[in-house]
Amino acid sequence: MIHSPIRQQKDYVELNRTLIRVSSRSINTTAESTAAFIKHYKWKEVSLVTNMGTSAYERMVVFETVLKRQGINITRKILFEESATLNDMISGGQLEEIRQNSKVVIVFFSSTRDLGAIFREASNKYGLSESEFVFIFPWLPEAVYGASPIAGSDTSILEKVKETYSNCVLIEDTNAFDDGTITTFLEKIGSVGLEEKDIDMNNIYGYTALFDAFKALAIAGRRILNSTGDLSSVKEGKKMWNAMRRMTFAGMLSNDTLGSGTVMLDDLAQRLPSYSAFFVDKKRN
Repeated sequence: MIHSPIRQQKDYVELNRTLIRVSSRSINTTAESTAAFIKHYKWKEVSLVTNMGTSAYERMVVFETVLKRQGINITRKILFEESATLNDMISGGQLEEIRQNSKVVIVFFSSTRDLGAIFREASNKYGLSESEFVFIFPWLPEAVYGASPIAGSDTSILEKVKETYSNCVLIEDTNAFDDGTITTFLEKIGSVGLEEKDIDMNNIYGYTALFDAFKALAIAGRRILNSTGDLSSVKEGKKMWNAMRRMTFAGMLSNDTLGSGTVMLDDLAQRLPSYSAFFVDKKRN
């Protein structure tokens, strides 16, 4: 959500809200993309695996709603304690439930602990082979704009991902594997005198969303001002929202060679997502 300018009067301040979404990913769009991938392969049944807790429950509800709407049957909802260890997962009985009830498994832990890696090790030791089961990991960071596990030039991180999620499917932003995203971002901040050391590289999604939000407001404001000639009209949230519907513009990560930063807003002024399913092959980059 972003806001148009504050209007001050004698004894109160009124905030004109303009609701748009420019972030490149969200829980809803990730769930929709995961469902689209499953439907593409005509799979009808899945199990959901997550941990206990409020955040995990909210994600479970979103995925359950989207999958059911797409006609995909959820055979089991498997829950692990946030404190679960490797032995807990192996001996707790949940892995046997997976074995007996579904060949397609969607895994999304919300814990800050690396439960995904523990689950992968446990499932391997338990004999849940990737040749028999499809493990799908939608990337849902705990923070709103958390770092991608597969973006960037840190080869140690990439090697860890290949080792942990080998022969699994990761659902992530289309450009997550493209170091061009990082390069373009650094070039853009460099143009205003900033360097990599000046910012938190784990929050690239946050920086780009903020930039794109301000740019959307600026473009909408300019359009309204040009058409009305009245500066006060840009303070009207509904007008601003209407001006941003179906808007397309070059976002922060756009340049002459990288089209991934193009921001396209739909009829509700929400950014159209762009996701891909990445099959992780430990023998390839």
